[in-house]
Amino acid sequence: MDGTARSWRESVGWTALGFGVALGVVIGLRLDQAALAVVVGLACGVGASLPAGLLVLLVLRRREREPEPRFPQGYGQRVASEPPLVVLAPQTVPALPQAQSWAEAYGRPAPAGREFALIGEEGYTDGAIDW
Repeated sequence: MDGTARSWRESVGWTALGFGVALGVVIGLRLDQAALAVVVGLACGVGASLPAGLLVLLVLRRREREPEPRFPQGYGQRVASEPPLVVLAPQTVPALPQAQSWAEAYGRPAPAGREFALIGEEGYTDGAIDW
């Protein structure tokens, strides 16, 4: 690089730095205490998060650059196959004694002729005293 390019970049850098400082002073004088506290807290939070973010980027880029390890033939190779399929035979359940009919197995069925009455219907008595 020659001297003119370096001096041009330095002058732009110093000008940007001076503009930033002047802008910060003007904003600082015009803001009230609560707003200034918020701005300072925001700047401190961003400044504190920068090292952690840069560390994460460094680790991710290093991981991308590392080649996959090469294993000798047949040792430690990643095999693209399906997992083994294991089939277990169910245990035999002892047979239950066979019932003669449905009624014997589950008890007596409900009577076929049922009578229904609506509560409040005339002529209905449930044995309680009518008021």
